[in-house]
Amino acid sequence: MLLKAKDYVTLGNAFFGFLSVIMVMRGELEWASYCIMFAWVCDLGDGMVARLTNQFNKFGAELDNVADLVAYSIAPGYLMYGFFTQHSTMPPIPWWAAVIVGAFPVLAGCIRFARFNVTKLHYDGAWFGFPRPAAAFLYIGYINSSMGHANEITYYLGIVLVIATSLAHFILIPYVNHHREVHHTYLKVAYWFIFSSLFFAGIGHAITGVGLFWDVLTFWFLCYLFLAPYLCFPPEEKRKIKATIEEWKKSE
Repeated sequence: MLLKAKDYVTLGNAFFGFLSVIMVMRGELEWASYCIMFAWVCDLGDGMVARLTNQFNKFGAELDNVADLVAYSIAPGYLMYGFFTQHSTMPPIPWWAAVIVGAFPVLAGCIRFARFNVTKLHYDGAWFGFPRPAAAFLYIGYINSSMGHANEITYYLGIVLVIATSLAHFILIPYVNHHREVHHTYLKVAYWFIFSSLFFAGIGHAITGVGLFWDVLTFWFLCYLFLAPYLCFPPEEKRKIKATIEEWKKSE
């Protein structure tokens, strides 16, 4: 089977997930975080290439899911293991405890992958359960932000965060995504504000080497985790989503 152009971009997603693991092994946790961000860029890029070249097939969809598993489940699990065993200022937790914490994103991601691969649950503009990419971005924000380094309380809260977000993969709560064709006006304004704040925080980080980029990233993904299911869908749409979930449960 010859790979199409979009498939090579998809493989970039898996490659950067693998490279993130290598960076953790080298003790370069920030670079491991950047690798996950690069993987996400490839994840977006393969869809753009597919639309430009009109290359859509079942193989590409399955390859994309497998690459996502590497970049958003395996790599973040290894990253969290590295964070709790290689922390520069806080006492590292026992290696076996770090293995358990790091295993949560990996195992939860595998189960989520298999669950929705067997029986598709689809609603235009929504993911069900906390998405793996969002969890991965929350992790990389946390380990590089002041929250991950402030004190022992916020340090150990990271363990709770990893376990809770991993379990949230299975909760059938809708999270708004970027795939819907028409977004509500208030969501467009929110997207503009979020990306603007991240852009300018990123510029400041690139120029000075310090800044609030990771803190801003963590803040927005915490908002996404706790607020998005309740603020991003109007009541009539929530009823439609609930009906979709009930129909899916009958076929699961």
